[in-house]
Amino acid sequence: MNPQTHPVISVLDNTQEETVLWHVQTDPASPAGLPTGAWILNPNTQRESLDGLLRDTVVLLTDGSTAPKGANLVTIEGMREGVDKRVAEYNQHGVRLTGLAARGEQAQFRGEPQAEAAWRAAMELVEVVKGWHEIESARRSRKVLAEAFGAEVQPLPLDTN
Repeated sequence: MNPQTHPVISVLDNTQEETVLWHVQTDPASPAGLPTGAWILNPNTQRESLDGLLRDTVVLLTDGSTAPKGANLVTIEGMREGVDKRVAEYNQHGVRLTGLAARGEQAQFRGEPQAEAAWRAAMELVEVVKGWHEIESARRSRKVLAEAFGAEVQPLPLDTN
């Protein structure tokens, strides 16, 4: 699928000396919203490496992180709102789909301490992506919605700015 339609989201934590980055896929043909890469970049090499790792992605910042110049930013809240709006559109066609439900289970972090904030944000993002794919699967199985919105999986609603 087109990476512009189903982009990779870079979860970025640059609140510490070392920058931590996770990539999360949104393409339904890739590993179902799983993180597909993680990096801890040291201050001496992070500029060149970070530019390459952020290329052609949208960026989700952890609390306190600063946006790289020219980055397309997204937020978890904006994506959740976008999903809720899209589900409301779908439901106007006489079919009841449920939106993103709060997920109570929280995974345990194991790894380098400086990577925990980015990992937690990536896991929250994974839940949003998986939830969206479940919604799209249900929508596509309803004939009226497949006809109204297409048979292909719609991209995850992003709040890029």
